[in-house]
Amino acid sequence: GTHAGARQLPWQSFSRVIETDYFFYLYRSNNAFFLIPADAFTPEERNDFRELLHRHFDKYKVKNA
Repeated sequence: GTHAGARQLPWQSFSRVIETDYFFYLYRSNNAFFLIPADAFTPEERNDFRELLHRHFDKYKVKNA
């Protein structure tokens, strides 16, 4: 089943990713992005998600506080 509000977006919808200690920012344009809370993942899931993003995006920055 699909959760209410769930949607799928192709990777091509996004131009770049910024990862901070608390969020993954998936940018669609310079001023439009999706926020994904890092604490939505276990540490292992977060590493898997990070690897997935690295496979899809050349523009990947990590900003630590």
